[in-house]
Amino acid sequence: MQLGRQSNIKIQSENLINKIQNSPISGSSYLGPFGFQAPCPDGSQNLLPSYSVLPPSIVNERVDDIPLLTAILLKLDLPNIVDKLYTPHGNHEGLSYGWLMTVWLVYILSRGDHRMSSVQGWVAGRCSVLSCATGQKITDKDFTDDRLARLLKILYDDALWSEIERHISGHSIRAYDLPVEKVRLDATTASVNHDPEKHSLFQVGRTKQNTYLPQFKLMIGTLDPLGLPIATDVVSGEKADDPLYLPVYKRINDTLCKTGILYIGDSKMGSLETRAVIDRDDNCYLMPLPMTGETPTLLDKILSELEAGKHEISNVFLPQDIPTAENEKPNPEKALAKGFEITIERKIKLDGEEIIWQERICCAQSFRYAESQSKALDSRLEKAEKAIQNLTPPPAPGKKQYQDESELKSAAEKILKRYKVQGLIECSWECQESHKNIRAYGDKPARVETTVRYQIYTTRNTDAVEKTKKRLGWRLYATNAMVETLALTQVVLTYRDQYIVERNFARLKGRRLGITPLYVQRDDHACGLIRLLTIALRAIGIVEFCVHRKLQEDQDTLQGIYPGNPRRSTASPSVDLL
Repeated sequence: MQLGRQSNIKIQSENLINKIQNSPISGSSYLGPFGFQAPCPDGSQNLLPSYSVLPPSIVNERVDDIPLLTAILLKLDLPNIVDKLYTPHGNHEGLSYGWLMTVWLVYILSRGDHRMSSVQGWVAGRCSVLSCATGQKITDKDFTDDRLARLLKILYDDALWSEIERHISGHSIRAYDLPVEKVRLDATTASVNHDPEKHSLFQVGRTKQNTYLPQFKLMIGTLDPLGLPIATDVVSGEKADDPLYLPVYKRINDTLCKTGILYIGDSKMGSLETRAVIDRDDNCYLMPLPMTGETPTLLDKILSELEAGKHEISNVFLPQDIPTAENEKPNPEKALAKGFEITIERKIKLDGEEIIWQERICCAQSFRYAESQSKALDSRLEKAEKAIQNLTPPPAPGKKQYQDESELKSAAEKILKRYKVQGLIECSWECQESHKNIRAYGDKPARVETTVRYQIYTTRNTDAVEKTKKRLGWRLYATNAMVETLALTQVVLTYRDQYIVERNFARLKGRRLGITPLYVQRDDHACGLIRLLTIALRAIGIVEFCVHRKLQEDQDTLQGIYPGNPRRSTASPSVDLL
């Protein structure tokens, strides 16, 4: 599309002037504003003036999804929130930082690119559309690299970012009438190519793939069920997840200003201090207890009581598998888990205050999880037996033979520990001696040479294996919620929806936002960019939530969004499909 430009046309021919004057659309009144003067009386052409003719201005630009994305960010009141909380330098000219952030987010969401170098060129071709959508005077000079970098440095300020995030979250909940009942907390890592010695934010840490790479860590709290981020923390990659839950919880609690909210997290949220603070604030928590510390002992004790008949087991069903009739019982074959619960008194001292509360321990066994663990156990047993038997191969050149019983025993124990099958495989060995007669030679007398080697054998302890398999798939869930609000079935089903927060991590690392690779080199710019992308993540979640809610209200589905299958429909389309 082309933008109309003022063209200066020098008219030096008297015949051409006469034609313009005599034309029906170009009388003296038309040329008057342009300073028309008659030629000199003597007919001289030397004093002819220059004339400027403005042709009709035609603006032709791509609209795409710019109006929609701008409207979403405006409903979040993003520009007003930023401009209210941050006062720029007195010499600042041009677009405010609130509107600068809004337009940049429109670019990121529309193009799937967060590089600063491409924004100015994109804005230059869409100034009119952006001006109409925002109501501001938009020029490409406002989106130079230095101004965008200045915006990232502003977002790096922790105090300012907390205020911006709190206002955006509160306004989003009010503007879209979002339910505030459950909040999910979780952390993720993202690997980068930066030098850890030059960047305090990017440090070497353990990744999900059990490798050690330079990375940063992002802690996020999302509103259930739409997955809207409420609070985020960016920390260096070597830090543990456990201490990150409490700070983000406190910020969310201050933002929502409501009690009785259920906070859901994984086993890393299971710190007793975190649970105590949540209970003190009259909120609820739910998380599986980590299999460290006292948990394995507690689980063994509870399962021993179960085997002794001290607890009554109930099955867990999906809502659609429960009959609507009162007298009809659900089919036991459709149960996805079984379990029971006990109550424990917890006690801890925080800030000189002793906190005591009652905690429900829900012990549940997932049938699929137990089956997968049983298969994994059989695989480990086979590998351990094979590795132990390979310790004593038949005598042959190049094959190591153990001649010391203690060395062989130590090697076998290491294998059992590596495959976590101690007590499930019993090892026995025998000492084998071979004698070889050596004839006399020279001054050396005849002798008998004795060679000692050990042969190891393995036997599975079937009783221990069966007992272990019966205890597979069991997990302890801790909650302080009342049974009336969160029964055993709700405990299992609620935690199974933890993928909601994981979906946000997939969006951050996916094609739409592409949080990695990070092209910025400074730590303050990188932290500001990550925080900026979390605002974009909010906009994505709101779009998806509004579409799902509208389709549910209309009891309708959406077609034509699946490539290659135009007839396929869905009532919950993803943002990427939309």
